[in-house]
Amino acid sequence: GTRAALVANLSAVVEAAGLVWLWRRSAQRVVTVGQLVTGVAASVALLLAFGKVFSPQYLVWLLPLVPLVEPRLRRRAVVLLLAACALTQGWYPRHFYALTRMGAPESWLLLARDLVVVALAILLVRAPFGRAAGREPAVAEPSLPGT
Repeated sequence: GTRAALVANLSAVVEAAGLVWLWRRSAQRVVTVGQLVTGVAASVALLLAFGKVFSPQYLVWLLPLVPLVEPRLRRRAVVLLLAACALTQGWYPRHFYALTRMGAPESWLLLARDLVVVALAILLVRAPFGRAAGREPAVAEPSLPGT
């Protein structure tokens, strides 16, 4: 219906805006390795949270990235990722087909998982280039001998 189309279009706009914001902020400065990994994790989280398809196995994409984000965010990000994984296990794979019944209790677990991934995306998108972000460059400037 029209509401679903509106939500889908709005979701695509949010996804694109988040990705463009990350790209522009990273292009404006030298980033640290932690900021780079956090930006990559943020990009993946944005794609999952606001994309049209979010299959349960897509959470695996975040597993190697989230533990490597900036230390000041790591604990919160890992907790959110683990919560998303636990909520997914509540309905997948055993109750996957119950989701075809719109009133199924599993649909609440799916909504909760999606909201947790949105929270993770927001946490990671805001982090890499905010005021509190680290200031050291990812690669040190080469120094010439004798200078």
